[in-house]
Amino acid sequence: MSRSDQRAGSLRCAERVRELFGDELREEAGVVHVFAAWQPARGASSEPLRALTTGASMPVSDNDPFVLRIARARTDAILTTGRNLRCEPRLTHGLLSSRADTSYVQAWREFSVGKRGLPDTVVLTRGDDLDLSHPGLNGPNRRWILTTSAAARKLAPAAARPGLEVIGLEAPSPSAAIDWLRYEHGYSSVCIEAGPSTSAQLYSGEPRVDELLLSLFETERIAPSALGPRFITMNEIERALPNLASTTTVGEPSGQWRYLRRTAKGRITPR
Repeated sequence: MSRSDQRAGSLRCAERVRELFGDELREEAGVVHVFAAWQPARGASSEPLRALTTGASMPVSDNDPFVLRIARARTDAILTTGRNLRCEPRLTHGLLSSRADTSYVQAWREFSVGKRGLPDTVVLTRGDDLDLSHPGLNGPNRRWILTTSAAARKLAPAAARPGLEVIGLEAPSPSAAIDWLRYEHGYSSVCIEAGPSTSAQLYSGEPRVDELLLSLFETERIAPSALGPRFITMNEIERALPNLASTTTVGEPSGQWRYLRRTAKGRITPR
């Protein structure tokens, strides 16, 4: 693809970002959490959201996968967990898609966000049972495993290959991983892709999340197999991230989706 084609694709991608969020999202993301959840159409804000499972039971959406790639494209590193890798044996953290309208996210990352290459991958785990052949741990980007000191000693010999490093932390946690990334290694922005229990830790006490991109599936009923564990409530999200930067409702074949962007600070432009 020529540079002119890439620039044109970046502009098309930017337009779709504006349609969903009312903004081109060019500013530095900080710590951005991307998450897909279900809530009844008239659900109470005091009720916990339910995570959506990935795979065959996941409600079909044209926009939610795009939001995930946009969140990745805005950041320097993606923080996920060993549990995520075990639950999704084919998971990668790339930006490309077979769909034409999402294949320009890589170009958007370069021309609109000003970042080259792929974000690095960081896997947080407390054990030493990771499958090091997992596609999420193999790629052209830099890859880190953050774990306990004991687990690091066991994993390090097998993980000794270009691009993959194992780091032992005294007390591995989402907050410790963010501190390690931002203050010890200079990552200015981090995308959080983790399950509900891990992500919820970043909203309690002093919140560690600067921004949330929430894909909210709003229907009265949903197949139980599509539901994952409970997350926190909308009330708790609003306390941690008080500014509603945008909200856009989209009718899709699977039902109604609402795409919310909440931030710790910033303008409020509900749509």
